[in-house]
Amino acid sequence: MNARSNSKNRANEPQPCDAPHALTSYQRGLAGEARACVAYEARGAEVLGQRCRMSGGEIDLVLRQPHALYGDMIVFAEVKRRKTLQQAAESLQPRQQARIARAAEIWLADHPKYQSMTCRFDAVLLDDQGRIEVIENAWMA
Repeated sequence: MNARSNSKNRANEPQPCDAPHALTSYQRGLAGEARACVAYEARGAEVLGQRCRMSGGEIDLVLRQPHALYGDMIVFAEVKRRKTLQQAAESLQPRQQARIARAAEIWLADHPKYQSMTCRFDAVLLDDQGRIEVIENAWMA
């Protein structure tokens, strides 16, 4: 077999395109949001929305979480994935927090049955090592 046909055959072999480094930012974001959903569901939360786009901005996750003192509460969660948890935390800037808060107001206006519930804003941090940290009440709106 000559080198030419050998290289042609290798080109038709499946490539390891599902390796983590080969994923796009969008795919990594979706995977991070899926992990965040699993983490919240393990705490008894119900996912009400994912990647909710409003005129004021986007909310990564909207959840209904049971709370011992407040009854059910609505959680607006921002998912951040970076190389380290610290970098993920530092990437959530006040300007983005304000956009998420505006989007949350619009979401609540569109879903009146949840308007009387207590709300909070969480940050879900993920790193490249697979660690996840949920920071409840990460900021106040």
